Formats: sequence, structure tokens, C-alpha cells
Amino acid sequence: METDELCPRLWPEILWELLHGHPHGPGDPEPWRQGVDEVLSALAINALSWRLTDPKLAQGIRAQAAEQIVAAARQLGQSRA
Repeated sequence: METDELCPRLWPEILWELLHGHPHGPGDPEPWRQGVDEVLSALAINALSWRLTDPKLAQGIRAQAAEQIVAAARQLGQSRA
């Protein structure tokens, strides 16, 4: 059995918790800002790209995902100011 995984089991579990495991407290949940969903989507795309068999295509997808994360982080930073 091969033990070297391209995508550690921890990543999908973390992404699932971030997307679906909202902590419940008193009152209605506070909606996430748009940039948070964009960051989480790009992280999921990045993690799933490691399963592709074409390394050049996978690297291109990861580069685009990184650009999306940077753009969303900038948007989040500007919306806080």
C-alpha cells in the first residue's frame, strides 16, 4: 500500500469543515463576505488539481487558483478598511 499521498487527507476535511461546518451559536449565523467564498473555492481547486495526471495543466490551474486567492485577499483587505 502506497503511503505517499498527493493530497493529504487533512486538506479535504479542512475544506469541508470550512464550507459546511459553520459554528452554531445564539441567533442567526453571520453571512460570510464574498471574498471568503472565493478563497475557499480557490483552495479547493488547488487541492483537487494535485489529482490531475497532466503536470503542466495542473500547474496552470494552481497558478490561476493562487491568483484568485491573492485577488480575493486584497478585496477582503480593502473591504475592512
